[in-house]
Parts: sequence; C-alpha cells; structure tokens
Amino acid sequence: MLKTIKFYLNREKISKVLKNSFKLSLYEAKTYLSLLEGNDNVKTISRDSGVPLPRIYDTLRSLEDKGFVKKKNKKYTPVEPEIALEGRIINTSYEFQNIVKTQKDSKKDILSVLKKKPASENADVEFETLIGVNNIGNKFLEIMKDSKRITISVKKAFEVKELFLSFLVNSKGRNKQITILTPNSYKISKFDEEILKKSNVELKRRSYILLDLMATDQGDVIIGVPDASGTPEGTIAIWIKNKEFAKSLMTSLMEE
Repeated sequence: MLKTIKFYLNREKISKVLKNSFKLSLYEAKTYLSLLEGNDNVKTISRDSGVPLPRIYDTLRSLEDKGFVKKKNKKYTPVEPEIALEGRIINTSYEFQNIVKTQKDSKKDILSVLKKKPASENADVEFETLIGVNNIGNKFLEIMKDSKRITISVKKAFEVKELFLSFLVNSKGRNKQITILTPNSYKISKFDEEILKKSNVELKRRSYILLDLMATDQGDVIIGVPDASGTPEGTIAIWIKNKEFAKSLMTSLMEE
C-alpha cells in the first residue's frame, strides 16, 4: 500500500514537471506516464491516468506530434523518456531561435516604416522611473547607443546578472569605454569573465559599494532603488539626465 502511495506521489510530481518545464498539458503528462507503466489499451490508459475517455484519442495524437508517443498497428507506445525529453529540448531551442529571428526581422521592418521622433519632443524629459528589469534594460540599451564612456557600480544587480549580461552583450559596446565596479567579495565565473572581456569591459574591485549606479559621458545617470521584493519584475531604478551630476558621479565612482 505504501509503495502504491509513493508511486502516485512521484507521478503527480513528474506530471507537474512535464507540464511546467516541457509544456505538456496535464492530460498529456498523465497519459504519457500511464503508457510508460505498460498500459496500451485506450480504456485502461483512461482509467489509470484519470483522463476522460473522450479526450484520450486527442491527447495521444498530441503526444505523437510532440514526439512522446509512437503509433503502430493501432496501438500506442511511449518513446523512451531520455529520447523524448531531449527531442523536446532541441525542438524548443529551435523554436526559440526562430522566434528571435522573426522578432529581429520584424524590428527592421517596423523601424523602416516608423519615423524617428525629433529630439526636441523629448528635450524636456529630465528623469524617469523605471520599473522591472526589462524596462531598466531597455533604458540601458538606449543610453549605451549614444555614450562613449560608461561607469557602472554593481551591488544587487548580480542577482539578475544573466539578464544584465544579455543586455550588455547586445548593446554593441565594442568601441566604448565601459568600467564595471564590483564588490571584492563577488566571485566572477570564467564564463562571465569571457563575456565581459568580449564586450570590452574593464572590471574593477571595490571594498564597499553603496548602490547599483550607472553614469555616462552623455549625462545619463541610473540609480537602482533598494527593492524588498527581490524579484526582477519589482526592480526599480531612477533615470536622470544631468551632465554635471553624471560627470561628478563618474569621477567619484572611479576614486579608490
């Protein structure tokens, strides 16, 4: 009895992983696990998995399309998990690459049609509140486009460093002088170090860093606001446009 209970607990856990990580529906996950248990009769699969009989055929066809099930002589058999899961990973990666390519192509089409707004329209904008890592990252890309010298001090941003590094890599900063100040305690991996090197970034250590800050030679300043939520969506920063403030901040950040 205890063994049966453990089996069903494990099955529920695996079903959730298949649903969340491999994008199978709950019906698909439960049907696949039932097939792996050796059930090959449609009625038995329905009873064992808890999937209503009218939905079993659609579910099996969907699993076949996704590479988890094979049909032979009107019978369905499961594809070996290692093969099915790896195939799903490869397919997801391929789909993601196509999405990125489509987005890049669409970006070119959209920008070729839309007229760039005159700079005078935004001349009176002196500050802006940025909420969420993506909005902060977009402002980062916008600032990097026109700046030649950028100084960044990092305290909490390493908690979302994968996103931060992605924005940095895509900022086309090869001809720019970028300096990133990090706490002495932060251990950077060889992989991250290579990314920074390729992005023409100089890394400097500091014994104490107060805030996440960014200042540029074009007068842009981004100040990270301490956030209690600890989530990328709840991250807040303030952007300020003031050349004197930015110049003063860059000088003070570079002082030992």
